[in-house]
Amino acid sequence: MAQHQLIGQPRIAIYRVRAPRRDHRLLTALLPSLLMLGLAACADARGQGAAGKAEAPQTKAEAPRGESSGREVDAAEGLSVRYRFSERYAAAPDPRHPEYITDYQVGVREVYKLTQKAQTGSTVTNETQRQTIYTEQVARAGRLGEPVSILRRYDRFNFKMRDPQAEAQAANYRGMLEGLVMWLNYRPGQPPLMINLTEGRQVREAEYFSMSKLIWLPRMKGLLPPLACRVDDTWKVPIQEAAALLGYMPEAEQYDLEGRLVEVRKQADGQSLRAKMQITGQLDLPNGPSAVNAMIVFDFIPVQRSNVAQRSPTARSRDLGIVEAPGRIVELRMALVTRMVAPGDEGRVQSTVSYEIHVARRPTPPAGPNSKGPIPIPETPPQPTQANTWIRYDDPQDRFHFLHPQELQIDDKQLLPAFIPLVSSTSDMNIDFVLRSVSESAQVLLDPEHNHLKEARSGWKRSGAPVTVGPQGWLPEADWAASNRKVHRIEAGTGGKAEEPDKVRLYLDDYLVVFPSKQVLTVFAITSQDPHIPFRLMAESVIKSFELHEQKPTPPSNR
Repeated sequence: MAQHQLIGQPRIAIYRVRAPRRDHRLLTALLPSLLMLGLAACADARGQGAAGKAEAPQTKAEAPRGESSGREVDAAEGLSVRYRFSERYAAAPDPRHPEYITDYQVGVREVYKLTQKAQTGSTVTNETQRQTIYTEQVARAGRLGEPVSILRRYDRFNFKMRDPQAEAQAANYRGMLEGLVMWLNYRPGQPPLMINLTEGRQVREAEYFSMSKLIWLPRMKGLLPPLACRVDDTWKVPIQEAAALLGYMPEAEQYDLEGRLVEVRKQADGQSLRAKMQITGQLDLPNGPSAVNAMIVFDFIPVQRSNVAQRSPTARSRDLGIVEAPGRIVELRMALVTRMVAPGDEGRVQSTVSYEIHVARRPTPPAGPNSKGPIPIPETPPQPTQANTWIRYDDPQDRFHFLHPQELQIDDKQLLPAFIPLVSSTSDMNIDFVLRSVSESAQVLLDPEHNHLKEARSGWKRSGAPVTVGPQGWLPEADWAASNRKVHRIEAGTGGKAEEPDKVRLYLDDYLVVFPSKQVLTVFAITSQDPHIPFRLMAESVIKSFELHEQKPTPPSNR
């Protein structure tokens, strides 16, 4: 039996652009020798217009070897042939449909470069590389062949940073994903819900960030042409599918992304064909104007016309001139360039972000010395709970940690040492933590009820919105005894009119949390959900998980 080789690597969704102080969130790594991944070098992005031009890799990247030989022959298919590409998934092999995808291994290599222009006119470049190997097994599929639930096991993870100052910090993240087994439930329009099946291990913030931004290959089938097409035909890429590729929803006003079928060639086995599709265009992402150039490699075995007639006797005559192309994406390469301009700088580019990703997929290798083999499917689907879905956030200064649901994520743009914001990208709700210093805590505790209400009213006044104050007081000690803290809550809400029942009202729960150490934490939980009680219960569960760390005394100075 020929040994499987994974030569390309899957690329993940675009990273968040961070200021240099937060570049540790973009860590990437070298792919292990097991995968033998060769990342085709992406050409340097050359500026053209506001966004610049992202150039696709010119070096040919060998695709993974699986059902086909992975080698092309010089035999391009006819230009008049129309292909209808499709990709379907199943939880178990089906002899009638060998093209259905059940399990596979994926390799991903990412390179992220941030080039900034200093005030002196010189440029500073920080580079981060990450490589990931993971195995996926379809656990449940829909009747149209779409994946509903997928098991994912992280086999290898590594990264490095070409920044001497950050390299020591990067060492804390090496191998962080390895060994995690996750159950992913697909959710239309949202990131998949991740259920942790790993015994005795809590998913941490950096791990969840990496997992949530990793390209999910089953979603990439939305980039395929929606209709049958010929070589050199083009199609518009739906903005929702671009968001799955890039990790962020582009601005609709400046969105222009197009796909093109570049070529279809026979492979050396004489049966399978390989199609290459290019995705190019310019668009606006949250970080600035951007340009995209991606290449998709799709392997398939064409279905003969007679077989189509047998499967569907009622097939329309125009369908008989179309080649059905059921298969799979085996490789994806992308170059993304974003130009950022500082406000008030007369349009001069201050920093450039280039992101290159290479993804490759192969059938799961059998269990052996270098492979764990396929992932066993649990007899019953796991149910999401706080224990298996919530994420742990650790303070970089090791002062505290807490758990939070996947619906809420840390807002890095507003994050400060004493201000920790949790926000939702899909609905209007957020939880803000304000950690008080020892002196501030002592002042508040002189008269906690009065000072809490005073501070709350001051904050509402600064917002400019009319606020109605509701019930307030200390919450029952029995409810908080297990977490060993006292909690004072003030309920409030923005005003409304009976004749305008559809007008959005904001519900504000303002908490004063007192720890046994007499340190105080202020928490603001805000939502427009109506009723807001489920969100309140979620917020209070987050507060109960907040744990202060014992601070080690500072060693005496030798001076």
